[in-house]
Amino acid sequence: MRPPRARLLLLLLAPCASVAAEEYWGYAYRNIQVTAAGTSAYAVELAHHLVRLDAVVTEALGIKTAYRMPTHIYAVPRAQLVPFLGDHATSSYQISSYDNTILMDNYLGSDARYRYWNAYFGYIGALLLSDGSLRRPYLVQGRRSRSVR
Repeated sequence: MRPPRARLLLLLLAPCASVAAEEYWGYAYRNIQVTAAGTSAYAVELAHHLVRLDAVVTEALGIKTAYRMPTHIYAVPRAQLVPFLGDHATSSYQISSYDNTILMDNYLGSDARYRYWNAYFGYIGALLLSDGSLRRPYLVQGRRSRSVR
């Protein structure tokens, strides 16, 4: 049995087998793997922007761990996301204890400020999880609560 991520990728890329299908580009940089429709520059920029974001967030929040879970990003045209996510969703995130999968639209609109926001959101969630920042507070050892009567 194939893992769920592989099945999802096969379902997403199956319509692309036609002659008029868009080109998909793959790029890997550090712990980030990008598969994106459109241009190769989009895939490269996305990975490099996430590594820069990682450095800024790590410094700002004081994240101590150097471990970064592998991140897999699939940036596909909006029309391919609708059957999986519905009409209004533009991204989906699956963060586990061993990897991070981001499914998002390859926003090619005129306002470049929003181009990578879906990837930023999913990556920061995984970054916080790798440091333990999203876990519940640790209990103080040696203290017991008293019951009130």
